[in-house]
Amino acid sequence: VEAEATGGDIKSKILIANVVLNRVKDSRFPDTIYDVVWQTAGGSPQFSPTDDGRIYTVSITDDTIEAVDRALAGEDYSQGHCSLQHVPVRKPRIWSGLTRIWCRCLN
Repeated sequence: VEAEATGGDIKSKILIANVVLNRVKDSRFPDTIYDVVWQTAGGSPQFSPTDDGRIYTVSITDDTIEAVDRALAGEDYSQGHCSLQHVPVRKPRIWSGLTRIWCRCLN
């Protein structure tokens, strides 16, 4: 979560954790968090920090620990989505430079 959402607010970090957890629950994706994070599709990583090495260089912040704990406890802003591109918009877009996609986070 830290590598994917570095610099993001707590809700954006919860959202990243939600997407990972949703994928674990979805039969189209691997069954473990580790395998979801490291999955490739068509030769491309699903989470860019596993490709560019950032997953190994970030320092995990207290906000990220809190975000993961809250996601594991059931706080969810993803509406069940398994991809950030499909999360409905309620706030302006924020840039997640590590994923190189536009992520729209819910209020």
